[in-house]
Amino acid sequence: MITICSPTNLVIKPKMLMNLLLLTLTLSISPWLHSRTLALQAKEVTAKLPAILMTAQPGDIIQIPAGHFYFTQPLSVRGNKLTISGADQDATTLDFTQQNNGAQSFLAVGQHITIKSMTLLNPHGDGLVVRNSHSITIDQVTVSWDQGLTPDSGDYGIYPVKSKQILIKHSRVNGAREAGIYVGQSIEARIENCHTYGNVGGIEAENVTDLVIRNNHVHHNAIGMVISAVPELTKKRALNTTIAGNRLYQNNISNLAAPGNLISTLPSGIGLIILAADQVTIAANQFSDHTLAHLLVAAYSFTGKRYQDIYYDPFAESIYLGKNSFTNATTNESQQKYITIKQHTIPSHQNILWDGIVPTDYQAGSRRLTLTPAEVICSEEEVPLLNLVDMAVNDTNAKVAPPISKAQVCARKR
Repeated sequence: MITICSPTNLVIKPKMLMNLLLLTLTLSISPWLHSRTLALQAKEVTAKLPAILMTAQPGDIIQIPAGHFYFTQPLSVRGNKLTISGADQDATTLDFTQQNNGAQSFLAVGQHITIKSMTLLNPHGDGLVVRNSHSITIDQVTVSWDQGLTPDSGDYGIYPVKSKQILIKHSRVNGAREAGIYVGQSIEARIENCHTYGNVGGIEAENVTDLVIRNNHVHHNAIGMVISAVPELTKKRALNTTIAGNRLYQNNISNLAAPGNLISTLPSGIGLIILAADQVTIAANQFSDHTLAHLLVAAYSFTGKRYQDIYYDPFAESIYLGKNSFTNATTNESQQKYITIKQHTIPSHQNILWDGIVPTDYQAGSRRLTLTPAEVICSEEEVPLLNLVDMAVNDTNAKVAPPISKAQVCARKR
């Protein structure tokens, strides 16, 4: 016979309760209590680091000394509660010039992983990739290609996808053919105090919810930043983005992205592009010296790409402009140029471009959308805006807003 104890006949003595609490606490922090510090010597990094990463145990701290270390194979780490640290991002270099296979040079998968204080040089394909992970910190990591941006560059420098709680800070990327720092299909991501230059896209985010891009230095890319929602993905929307305190300037270099990719459809010479994203706050940024425009807000039809996704919302919505600094947006007549963008010829050096497209009775999954122009884009204060009213409209049930020369002042501040 099995006797089942009920709350009325189960007695837990104080000493037993204390022992149970201590056992629970010990089990919860045991990975940290049993952490190991694995400090590699310079002469053994190339030979031993791949195996140490593959066999890492929860709580391990892997230390890579200063030096220049060459690898012919990609590195990979999978696990929880790990720290992989170099001596400094200008002192510890992992060189992948001789790498001969793999889609990336460094792959991390797991929870509570910190990767910091190192340079990944000449990655084969992408640089540092994070997939299907949670609570990842990338701190003071440089990814660069010696030759700068060329058709042979890797696509992405730092590339977390399908992850949650991502922090990228104090990092640098130069020479990526798609985007220096990219976050895709993720929730709760922060990109702070980073430096991206010489890439096609400085910073790019696709279908991310709860994203903060703050205090970054973004210059001499083809496009400074791209925030977008794209179709045919499991995660459907780009929602709740804050872009604040960034310096974006001279993002005018040639767009060398591979044909067919989203960013290859976008014109260079723009500081920030908001493409079909919703609930975006843009405030306290400094924009300067962009040949086409400082800011572009557009529906997905701007790309000219078709899709079959019936649950996808292709319109930008709730784009809020706080107080930003726009400089060198106008030039004297001798410097003024006219640029053809999507079969529309406009003067160069605009502050804000908007494609003028708003939805009316548009069905996207369970959402039915009808918006006014002020519900698409509005501003804390009046700012000049060029509405591209006669652009071709490819989305069913979309309409073109009447021409306006200024962004409408929002009904209330955010």
